[in-house]
Formats: sequence, structure tokens, C-alpha cells
Amino acid sequence: MRDLALRILELMGNPTAAAFGALPDRPTEIWRMYADATKARELLGWQPRTTLDEGLRRTIDWYTAELARGDSSFAP
Repeated sequence: MRDLALRILELMGNPTAAAFGALPDRPTEIWRMYADATKARELLGWQPRTTLDEGLRRTIDWYTAELARGDSSFAP
């Protein structure tokens, strides 16, 4: 999650510094997560068409446009 958060901030031009460790660890914290699309590829013939960076960029762009509308449910 840390790597993902840092990548998102980098794609956004590092608008703020991440404050890792700002909250205490949760007792149910998951320390490692892995994703593997092998089974989807083998069973379904699925292949990703979007890179992680492109997907993150699209998501950032969507949220940016959504917040710019002024009436977004995401706005504080």
C-alpha cells in the first residue's frame, strides 16, 4: 500500500508529503498482498490492456474532473 500511495502521489506531481506511520498499526493489519492474474489468463484467456500507471492516471483524472464540477459527492 505504501508503494501504491507513493506512486499515486508521484503521478499527481507530489502535491503533499505522505505521513506513513501517522497512525498506530492495526491488530488485523495485512502486511503483504499479492496479485496474480495467471488463473484468469489460463481459464479465461484474459490479458490486461491497461498498465497500472495508466489506470492510476485515469483514476486521478476522473477524480480531478469530478471535484472540479463543484457538486461532486466527493467534495468536502
